[in-house]
Amino acid sequence: MKIAIIGAGISGLIARGAFSSSYDNEIRVFDKRPKEKLPLSDHKAVMRLRDDRIKNYVNCQLKKVDVYKAVYHNGEIYDKPNILLNNLYSIKAYGTLGDRSLSSLGRVERYLLKSFGPDCQDYEIRDVIDIMMVKHGTLYFKDGNGYEYDVCISTIPMPILIKMLGIESTADFSYSPIHIIRGKIKIKSNVHQTIYFTDKESSHPYRATIEGDTIIAESIDYPDEEGFTRCLTAFGLSIYDIEEGYVRYLQKIGKINEIDDYERRRLMMQITKDHNIYSFGRFATWRPLRIDQTFDDIEKIKLFIKLTSQKYYDL
Repeated sequence: MKIAIIGAGISGLIARGAFSSSYDNEIRVFDKRPKEKLPLSDHKAVMRLRDDRIKNYVNCQLKKVDVYKAVYHNGEIYDKPNILLNNLYSIKAYGTLGDRSLSSLGRVERYLLKSFGPDCQDYEIRDVIDIMMVKHGTLYFKDGNGYEYDVCISTIPMPILIKMLGIESTADFSYSPIHIIRGKIKIKSNVHQTIYFTDKESSHPYRATIEGDTIIAESIDYPDEEGFTRCLTAFGLSIYDIEEGYVRYLQKIGKINEIDDYERRRLMMQITKDHNIYSFGRFATWRPLRIDQTFDDIEKIKLFIKLTSQKYYDL
């Protein structure tokens, strides 16, 4: 079976791994980024996994760590969850009320992605923006070439894909960027800690993390020096404990604002029914998912393909 995967980020790697168990599959992964920037070199925010199932799909090295999580509120540290802290953080980081990761404070077990195997760089690179259209099971490119597929898995943002396909929608695909500061800690450090901040200043970090000798601060708006200094104080550090030349990054599509669930499902069904394209990952399904929440989704996609066509039964 010929499988086209659009997007070579972590979701693209998981999709490729899910279908690579069959030697009868020809898998091609398309992405706009050059190989040296894949698969996660542009991901600067914190990424931790709650379990190690990713190893079922991706050749990678994981590190199991104990992470201590707490909330900084009105100058005090809290490591027990409550409704007030959850809601204040949710409003600051998302602008809505919802159950957030503050429900598990204190010491928790997590997995860090340390490195990827060499096979994770084996991509067919094309600029996804150059995909003019998808018709009759073929990706058509501006250069006149095309790629015929039996099944396509899209991991790119849903609004980009439906525009390519000419699908109309009234959904408001809005999102918030994430501004990130990464710096090296001068003091010897091997801890893994996260502090959530509840103050209303959007230029102050909503979350800051120490991963070994690195501190990572994330905010909705461009972070100011006062906010960064304040988050260091919550860890018992000062600006003098951070090496000069800490770096600022911008993750353009950071936090996804969910659309109406009925419209989201309708779009996904139309994409699959009309073009045999399955949507996979947080951007493609336009949901604020963690990576480890997508493993069940890819198995459902595999099962659906098996049940809908005898040709793919041996997937």
